[in-house]
This record gives sequence, C-alpha cells and structure tokens, in this order.
Amino acid sequence: MRKGARGLPESDRAAMQAALDWVLKYDLPDRQEQVKHMLKEGGWYEAASFSAYHLQCERLREQLNMPPWDQPPCHIDDPQNVVSNGTCGELAFRMDALGISRWHPDPLQAVIDAGKRIGEQTAWDLVANAAAQPDDLA
Repeated sequence: MRKGARGLPESDRAAMQAALDWVLKYDLPDRQEQVKHMLKEGGWYEAASFSAYHLQCERLREQLNMPPWDQPPCHIDDPQNVVSNGTCGELAFRMDALGISRWHPDPLQAVIDAGKRIGEQTAWDLVANAAAQPDDLA
C-alpha cells in the first residue's frame, strides 16, 4: 500500500476496501478499467479512496440530492462544523458519532442501519452527546 494507507484505522481500511470491491465487481466497465489502472499506477490507497468518493457522490446525489459543489463525508475534514458543510456535513457528523467510517461507500444507509441496530432514540442520544462534547474531549 502506498501513500495515505499507513496509519488508517481498520474501519476506514475496511470501508475503502468494500468500495473498491464494489466498483471492481458492479460498476460500469469503463469505471472498472479506470480503477484497475489506478491500482496498478497509484496503488491501493488511490484506487480505494477514489472508489469510496465516487460511490458516495453517486449515492448521495440520488438519495439526498447533494449539489455538485458539496463534498461527500469522506472529503469533509471537520464534521464538527456542520453549518459550513451542509447536509453532507451533518451526515459526516452523525457517522462519527455512531462510529461509522466516513469512507463507507453508502453513508446514508450505514447511518440508517446503525439506527435500526441500536434503536433510533439511542442513535440520536449518541449524536447529541457528541455535539455536546468539547473538541478536545470528543
């Protein structure tokens, strides 16, 4: 693994691998070729991070009508700054609060699934508690 892959938490590595696997198996043939070329020339991190970004953009444009100028959760540096990051910033904030990798290939579905697993009220409590934490404690 080349640049960027070292020091990744296992949850991020697994989410990026899932995105890469999905693109290589199910995406359009041209996209599959593009990602195969990235793997060969740029390495795992480049191909996997691109795949996660690509899938998040496609899915969030469909699911949330994400405008083209918004960044998906995997490209949001500060999910605590929900206001300047818009809807995807709020989604990234919820993902962090629920312990979901911001590289997850289907972030909205991951948040919905987490809510079902732990109960909607508990999920919202986790989000509220994360919002109440000072930055140095979060």
